Amino acid sequence: MRISRNNGATFTEYYESTEFPQNGNMAQLIDGRLYYTIVGSRIDENSVEAFSWVSADSGVTWTKQTGTIYTPEDTFTRGNAGLSTLVFCGKPIVESDGTMYNSLQAQYRFVNVSTSISSTRNFSKAMIGSNIDQIASSNSTESVHVIVLDQDGRMIPKADYTVTYSSDNTSVVTVNADGLLTPVGTGSAIITAAITYQGVTHPVSRQVKVIDDSIITELAYKLVKSNLVPNEQTRLIAWANNGLGEEVTDGVSFTYGSSAPSIATVSTNGTITGGNTFGKATISVTASNNGITFNSQVDVTIVMDVIDPITFEGTGLPTSFTVISGAASIATMNQNNVLSISDNLSTSAGNVELVGTQTATKVFEMKVYPKVLDRGFGLLLWSLNSMKEVVYQISVSANGVVNYFTDTTHPLAPAGTIATNNWYKFRVEANGLGDTKLFINNLFIGNIPKRSEWLETVDRVSFIVGSTAGTKDVIYVDDVSFFEPKPDDF
Repeated sequence: MRISRNNGATFTEYYESTEFPQNGNMAQLIDGRLYYTIVGSRIDENSVEAFSWVSADSGVTWTKQTGTIYTPEDTFTRGNAGLSTLVFCGKPIVESDGTMYNSLQAQYRFVNVSTSISSTRNFSKAMIGSNIDQIASSNSTESVHVIVLDQDGRMIPKADYTVTYSSDNTSVVTVNADGLLTPVGTGSAIITAAITYQGVTHPVSRQVKVIDDSIITELAYKLVKSNLVPNEQTRLIAWANNGLGEEVTDGVSFTYGSSAPSIATVSTNGTITGGNTFGKATISVTASNNGITFNSQVDVTIVMDVIDPITFEGTGLPTSFTVISGAASIATMNQNNVLSISDNLSTSAGNVELVGTQTATKVFEMKVYPKVLDRGFGLLLWSLNSMKEVVYQISVSANGVVNYFTDTTHPLAPAGTIATNNWYKFRVEANGLGDTKLFINNLFIGNIPKRSEWLETVDRVSFIVGSTAGTKDVIYVDDVSFFEPKPDDF
């Protein structure tokens, strides 16, 4: 809690207790006691029950007491039963000596203070209350009402004033004497309440929109799972909403399609089945209703373990690889095709990703040839659950040091371990439930701790080349495999 003794110009003093009964505001009264007050149930339209915990020993011990306090809006007053001033959460508490108290969550602002509530009740302001600003064309149960406040922010009893409702567009909505709204068409209307209190009429207005709730305005969907193994099934669940955000079912039809049926097929009810071809298929869904259509697309990837090493014999990037950033292409080296990954952007590193099945144990192998080593390169092993997170991170610095990263960088092998213009065989034996090991050229380099201890599976690996500070790094990659090992593979 912060304290100001100069009418809110500055809040410099600070008090903190570790024994708050529950969230709220706290004030220190003149007698040195701390009062920590929260709102209870409403007693009547002018007051509510309050619970206050009182401490006479600077917050070490607390005693509970109850009382009645008023609930003004613009002006905050002292309550009964010796309780501290009641304020809504986040607004300052002001004591009779001018001291202001404010909880840490609060915004510091000045408030007016009065020491008593007047017995005279003059009109201050009124408003039209309603649960919603939009109603359905088929709904005739919504209504509006008025709230009338006096100069102390108290609600004026309904018996003390009269109100007459009207609509400026009765072709859209009408309103009766009780505030019941009846939709007639669609569009907008201004509802006015003429409030007469002490012989003076005070009009207040509010806009209400009538929405045709039978017309769809949005196609929504949820893909249960985006990565599938061959013959695995998932669902694309689709639905259509109206302008009120409510689902429309009458007269709505859905059609589905797949851009690559050999990779994944989709049935008439949105069931997706993985094929036996690795790659990505785009699944489309269309919602139709009364001549109105909406379309959406989502990608599904068929993943498989890569047991036989990928050797990049084709002319294009294999479908199992995805370029996230930078450049990747097939290059020729000594009459042999290799994957070339380079950092050609000053704003991001080169990044190529390989996705496999999700398992607790995984072996990743590759041959890597650093052609240009200016900033370095790295390997990230990921796990995609509710979100994509790094499980293990290995990097090679420009000076050839091999590192792993957890909360900071830790060296595994000294400078010169990796040099340009040489081939190196990397093997990572990942075990989400045990030790994860790194081998280079069949030599054990060390164990790799997890970046996130709670992650227990791996399903993808990223090749990271360069950094955001340069555009020179180039590496060649060959003989890539990524698979769940058999028990005797470790």
